[in-house]
Amino acid sequence: MSPPYIFPVDAFAYELARISTAPRGTPVGWFVSLTFEDLLALYELKDATLGGVEGQGYAFSVETFRGKEYKGVFFASEREPLEALEEADSVEFAGIVYHKTTSGDETLNVDVTKVLSVGVGTRADFSVVNE
Repeated sequence: MSPPYIFPVDAFAYELARISTAPRGTPVGWFVSLTFEDLLALYELKDATLGGVEGQGYAFSVETFRGKEYKGVFFASEREPLEALEEADSVEFAGIVYHKTTSGDETLNVDVTKVLSVGVGTRADFSVVNE
């Protein structure tokens, strides 16, 4: 399979962990309600910078009712520098951008929307600021 893969990130992982630890023979009935923000396109991570912080990440296009928009994800080992970026109006992302059929290195102005601690460090979600 080749990118993009769509994977329900937080809710699905929680439910999968809950089900996998249930005692054998336990009836498992569950319903997961997902919003668009719970879905994360999974592309290959590449070296990137976000507001001067080095790490790995990418930006990708999504179709919305407003037309094509770009969102992205960035991973770093330290949380504090990314939390500071969350409060900034606009920061610079330099890294790979995946379009529908092509990809390439670009520099974009982005707004950091969410910073989360994850197993590999810290994840920052962002959306591209329309210029």
